[in-house]
Amino acid sequence: MGKSADSIAAREQVYRQLRERFPKEAIEWVKTIPWDPVGKVPLDEFDTQDERNWAAFRNPAHVDQEVKQYERGENDPIIAVKPPDDPILIIDGHHRYLAREKMNKNRVEAYVGRVPAGDGPWLYTHLSQKGGDSG
Repeated sequence: MGKSADSIAAREQVYRQLRERFPKEAIEWVKTIPWDPVGKVPLDEFDTQDERNWAAFRNPAHVDQEVKQYERGENDPIIAVKPPDDPILIIDGHHRYLAREKMNKNRVEAYVGRVPAGDGPWLYTHLSQKGGDSG
């Protein structure tokens, strides 16, 4: 994908969306990787091994709010990354993921960035989320 116009536009949109929830220094890595345009991603492609440990899992009221937003068409895509040979990791959108799961949907809109490894600055982004209710 590289530097295609679609990848660049996706990267700019991802950065804009994350900028609302995270400090600049926590999301600079977004500018360094290729991004797929927003698309419908199957829920079973996401890494949910530790779903019960997500803050979102312990906040069903917020998940219910996300369900209502989906029903009104007022939802942001999930921001995620895909390491080689690993499932997709949610960076921002744990509540939105759980809302789609609760709605018995099998896909969710997401931007997926292609990262070179499972470990990197993307894993620590949620730790600096504004408002403190991260995944």
